[in-house]
Amino acid sequence: HRIKNNLQTVAMLLRMQAADESALTVQDVLHISVNRILSIAAVHEVLAQEGFRLVNVKDVTERIVAIVSQNMLRPVLVTEIAVAGEPGMLPSRAATSLALVINELLQNALEHAFVGRTHGSVHITLGQARHELVVTVSDNGVGLPTGKPASLGLEIVETLVRDDMHGRLTFNSTSDGTQVIVRVPYDTEAE
Repeated sequence: HRIKNNLQTVAMLLRMQAADESALTVQDVLHISVNRILSIAAVHEVLAQEGFRLVNVKDVTERIVAIVSQNMLRPVLVTEIAVAGEPGMLPSRAATSLALVINELLQNALEHAFVGRTHGSVHITLGQARHELVVTVSDNGVGLPTGKPASLGLEIVETLVRDDMHGRLTFNSTSDGTQVIVRVPYDTEAE
């Protein structure tokens, strides 16, 4: 069932990408799609290694950072990407959705936050607060344009947080950077 659900998620993502009318090259679309699929695979790698039904979100996040860094960093941009915080545990389905959310937010930051710059940093912080897993992705880039821009990546993030994880999403942006906070219901008894 887990494999079937994840293949359905991949199919949904590819359908959404096919319907997207942005001016991305075929190569860009393939890189983005590969990152999404590898983010899902990161959850399965952790499950296979640890042998549990719960997934260490910090471990998955570190794997996603390695994948996205390898595929998305521009040679002219010096970027620091750091993961900090507590290793929360989630069931595989929620962990898969969260992996995709983190992937999309990181890709977005690397693609849009540092336009015209040679240096930048992205920090992903994991924490827990009153029955919620809190993931914060922040960058020191140029900030979001006025009003949150419509993009496939952000549409995927909003859909996964709202519908799959029944969580909340907050965007804070200034000319000094953007911070996205994802709050997901979290059962501390599951650990």
